[in-house]
Amino acid sequence: MDCRAVSSAMAVLVPLMMVFAHVCTANMIFQIHNKHDHLTNARMERKDYDCSSSDSGENVDVRIGSDKYPGFGIFFAKITLGDPPKAFYPEIETSTGMTWLFCNGCKTCPSKSKTFGFKINHYQVEDSYKGSALKCDDKLCMEKVGSCSDDDGSCKYKLDYGNGDMTSGNMVSDNLRMDSVIGDNQTTHKSANFVFGCGMEQTEDVASSDWASDGILGMGMSNLSLLSQLVASNLVKENTWSHCLRKDLAGGVLALGSVEMKKGIQMTPLQPHIEDYQATILDVTMAGKSLDLTGVKGASFNIFNVYTALPENMYNAVLTEIQTTYPNLNFSPTDPFSCFRYGNGTVDAIDELSFPSIFYTFQGGAQMEIHPEQYIMKRRHNEWCIQILSSGERGTLKDYVGIAENALTGRLVVYDVGNRQIGWTDYACENGIQMVDYQTGNTMLVATHEVQRQIKD
Repeated sequence: MDCRAVSSAMAVLVPLMMVFAHVCTANMIFQIHNKHDHLTNARMERKDYDCSSSDSGENVDVRIGSDKYPGFGIFFAKITLGDPPKAFYPEIETSTGMTWLFCNGCKTCPSKSKTFGFKINHYQVEDSYKGSALKCDDKLCMEKVGSCSDDDGSCKYKLDYGNGDMTSGNMVSDNLRMDSVIGDNQTTHKSANFVFGCGMEQTEDVASSDWASDGILGMGMSNLSLLSQLVASNLVKENTWSHCLRKDLAGGVLALGSVEMKKGIQMTPLQPHIEDYQATILDVTMAGKSLDLTGVKGASFNIFNVYTALPENMYNAVLTEIQTTYPNLNFSPTDPFSCFRYGNGTVDAIDELSFPSIFYTFQGGAQMEIHPEQYIMKRRHNEWCIQILSSGERGTLKDYVGIAENALTGRLVVYDVGNRQIGWTDYACENGIQMVDYQTGNTMLVATHEVQRQIKD
């Protein structure tokens, strides 16, 4: 994969895509196979909304997968909507506060992923007898979106991602099927009403088929996020969610609710009054030297983005440090990465150079180490690239350190929305994570998942 191809892929949105136990106040998991499939609709509905069960469990397990591309993966969730149910595979996005899917009949919607070849599923509200398009005077529209005035009375949304990238359409509600964690690798089915966007018009990269998925699973901090809606419905007790993405990019875990706080997990406060997950960064060091933080407003966490991004002055300092430390390496101009040739092409060859780690120190003393294998990428046989981008062209995030997928894989990351803090620790994600039952305090294993898309053309 040449660096110019990566540059176009990383444009503003990299790609678009990306999961959920028993009792009404639960933490949840989205499951591929449902052990209650044999029940009739009437019996299922009674089971879905029966909150008097004595069984406990307050966590939802959202099953996830990854579309692999050389050097990175695009993480998506499997969510099941409607009655009869239909599966969708939106990409996980932590800076968007609402979920949206491409809508049937839209003006500018891709029908197929150009890069991966799978069919894009379009949502159609008429396909579900529990689905409905929200009107301006609907309680859900007023609660979740705010007032609106449109000629046809429809409840509308519009998300502007910057640089001309936009999605807009109608707000809809439908039945969301979930799995509530009730024991080690055990779940039971739950359902809830879920409000999301039905995308009718997209522009620029959002409309492109290059990296398209079924839409976006919005995990930002807003009253329209998946977590917020389930907490408001008393289906998740703790206003917390977590992910653990495997280093080999073969899926992982995404769970809503209370995670066991492992020894060594480091927490830092989130900046106030911001929907994105942004924290205050106090120091960045490389090879024992502190980098200039002048003008840096904080660090932004988002697994939707692939590569570490640094404000321009820090970016230049990191490249200068590497290039002066290894003067015998012939570094190419950045486009968008600076690359060099070394060794005979084996993975171990790069270890001989002993590149330094980068250390971030956050408010409260939390520290994150960016290991060399997290910022050095093998491009071809014996060519390697420093996979760090300048955030100078990232619009409102140009003054933020971008902590992305390459820094967050192989780590358990906890988003404590209720207390506005975020934490992490190095973790073998292939072993699954432990969730905590709110009522009993017992831990329950949620296994790693590798969801496969069911439809390929």
